[in-house]
Amino acid sequence: MSVPARIPRCLARLPFRGSRAVSEGLLTWTMLRGPTWVRLLPDVYVHRHGYRVDDHRMWCEAVALRLPPGAVLAGRERRLVVRCRAAQP
Repeated sequence: MSVPARIPRCLARLPFRGSRAVSEGLLTWTMLRGPTWVRLLPDVYVHRHGYRVDDHRMWCEAVALRLPPGAVLAGRERRLVVRCRAAQP
């Protein structure tokens, strides 16, 4: 009998860096390879219930996590990411 995946609340809705989640002890690399998490980009994951292939905001959040220091999103994409981060608890 399989054990249900432990889903940290802070990772339940938005994309996140896998390496950070692992270094903070929230998940393991083995857990990230399981069916609970969807890999969007290298080192960027989202919970399977938060994944929508056509969700522009989700993809903007994922790309923003991969941007090098000093790089920014512009236009509509920037507004989506800023609004989303402002709404986070």
